[in-house]
Amino acid sequence: EPLWAAYRAGGPDAAAAFATLMAWYGGRIDRRVRGFVRPDVADDVFQEVLVRLHRHRHRLATFPHALRWARAVAVNL
Repeated sequence: EPLWAAYRAGGPDAAAAFATLMAWYGGRIDRRVRGFVRPDVADDVFQEVLVRLHRHRHRLATFPHALRWARAVAVNL
């Protein structure tokens, strides 16, 4: 949760916090994407999920909530 809070708050630690979160959990989201889309578009869908996550980060209070949200976005895309 401290990493998610740092990312949501912005500032000098936000990029490092996001990089750490993606190192830990990005693979899960990527696997979810690759389970539902063609291999030739999986990278684009994964990037779109990350863009939307960044746009909506202020609405997602906790990291578990954000992770569930990102997985749902991946499936919907």
